[in-house]
Amino acid sequence: MTHADAKDYRAKHPPGAEADLHIASALKPKISNGGVSCAAAHTIAADLQVPPQQVGQSIDLLNLRIKKCQLGLFGYHPQKRIVEPAQNVSAQLAEALREGVENGRIPCLTVWQIADRFKIARLQAAAACEALELKVAPCQLGAF
Repeated sequence: MTHADAKDYRAKHPPGAEADLHIASALKPKISNGGVSCAAAHTIAADLQVPPQQVGQSIDLLNLRIKKCQLGLFGYHPQKRIVEPAQNVSAQLAEALREGVENGRIPCLTVWQIADRFKIARLQAAAACEALELKVAPCQLGAF
């Protein structure tokens, strides 16, 4: 990585851990400016039939950034995050999101599932979380 705020993402994992070779091979053509988009990582996970967390771990071990979170929470330039609180959240959506909270946070996967159930964009579901002051964690790829 060449930018001034570069991080060693490998440090999140035990010493000696290595990226999965099949995943690394699939990631290679998707790398752009030192990172891989969230969408590309999830596509690779689906194509290789592995959990997204496993792809995220390989991304870390290759010391790449995860870019363009599908919930708009991180990985955008220059503002880093693009999600803004929704102006209005229906009572039904608010209830579903609040019911999805585990240990004070709502998992990324749960937000995706609720977005699918309500037939809304993932970014729209994330905007509702912002309006309701619900913190999203954990990330399916292990970014947080």
